[in-house]
Amino acid sequence: MTREHTADHLAFSSGIHYCVGQPLAQLEATIALQTLAERAPTLQRTGPTRRRNSNTIRGPIHLPVRTGTPVRRAATPPAHR
Repeated sequence: MTREHTADHLAFSSGIHYCVGQPLAQLEATIALQTLAERAPTLQRTGPTRRRNSNTIRGPIHLPVRTGTPVRRAATPPAHR
């Protein structure tokens, strides 16, 4: 996380150039996201997501979030019969 960005993306490729570390990287990402969800259950998006402009590498470039009290929606009154 502290090294300079030298590439625009991280890819696992396929075929003869398949990354043997892919299963470990996916497991690490799964654990990290589960832990984030457990530790910050009120995590909310606070602005627009900027996505990559690519057909091969997908995902957000910028995803602004915050933690705190969840925004409560107004209660919908029950429908009358």
